[in-house]
Amino acid sequence: LGGSVVASDSLNTLMTEYLSKNPSRNVQVYRLRIFFDNKQDARAMSELVASQFSEVYPDVPVFRVYTNPYFKVTVGNFRSKSEAMKFLNKIKEDYPSVFLVKESFSTI
Repeated sequence: LGGSVVASDSLNTLMTEYLSKNPSRNVQVYRLRIFFDNKQDARAMSELVASQFSEVYPDVPVFRVYTNPYFKVTVGNFRSKSEAMKFLNKIKEDYPSVFLVKESFSTI
């Protein structure tokens, strides 16, 4: 269906004002850091850890980042700490150095 949306000038003004006051929404989530290293092979190891995790848990998001001098692999987007801790306990045997991190990101 093709069409157009007709909005009043007051609605457009309010929306513009809202967007200027709220340029981004930061969302805070709990994630689990399953890899954190700065050795010479850290890049390759972080890729391996991320891909192996994705194979076992395909529905859990994986984030691989480099923050000088560390390569990090973080997993999940848990809304609550208890939800994250439940998953941490599930994977702790395979990832003994796993720890909880609280991160925020912009939705825009």
